[in-house]
Amino acid sequence: MDPFLAPLAIRAGAAGVLALWRSDTTSVVGPTGWLTDAGRITGLLADYACAVLLALLVRVPLLNHTVGMAVATSGTTEGAVEAPPVPCPLSPVRRRTPTLKEPPVGLDLINGIPAHVLFVHVVVVLVPLTALALILCAALPSAMRRFGLALPALALMSLISVPLTTNAGEWLERHVAGNALVRKHTELGDELLPWAIALFLLATAVWWSYRRAAHHTPDAVGSTNTVAIPLRITAAVLSLLVGVGAGVQVYRIGDSGAKAAWHDGYSATAHPNRD
Repeated sequence: MDPFLAPLAIRAGAAGVLALWRSDTTSVVGPTGWLTDAGRITGLLADYACAVLLALLVRVPLLNHTVGMAVATSGTTEGAVEAPPVPCPLSPVRRRTPTLKEPPVGLDLINGIPAHVLFVHVVVVLVPLTALALILCAALPSAMRRFGLALPALALMSLISVPLTTNAGEWLERHVAGNALVRKHTELGDELLPWAIALFLLATAVWWSYRRAAHHTPDAVGSTNTVAIPLRITAAVLSLLVGVGAGVQVYRIGDSGAKAAWHDGYSATAHPNRD
């Protein structure tokens, strides 16, 4: 892939977000409507920017390579030879490290703390919250009407948080003593991504079906009661299965992680001088 196509693809994605917002906006009335729509488009663009940033941080191979090559080769001419630096007699010679040989940038440590132990809190909150919101929106049209585009946006942020956390966990695994509990926790963590993908796909499908049904009823703009009953039941059942499965998987991962971190980190009896 041409390294200069990645920035264009990112801009095209932003344009797609704007087009999606425009197609989902029927009319704007009064200052309150303008402020509401301004908040919606700001939130959507912020979510998209976070998605791109997190994709770079978790080192998605294609995106990381193409963007890195574009930055490294910008402003240079093919075949040109860089002149050696001229030493200044008043200061020591400083050698430049080639940009292409620098290690990739990623979130492994935050303020001296392994990033994984911080990111897990995001997953523990977002994944069950997304599952609960999906079940409510699939079963209750009134809930879907209130959530709107926020449902797939929440599912997207939940999906992004999973590989970000597992990537930081893989770094931490290489820097701690390995044992069976750590390996089990790692294996369970890798199994969460399919559940997060299923949550995102279902959330997008539920939002799209209700939105399309509402747009086909010009006499009741914003209504979500026109979705067929069999479709609503199917969506509710699938959402319940996937939501419960994702929640159970989060619990299993958290339980195994707690055992791996604390199985030998405490004493069963209290210290005598700490009553």
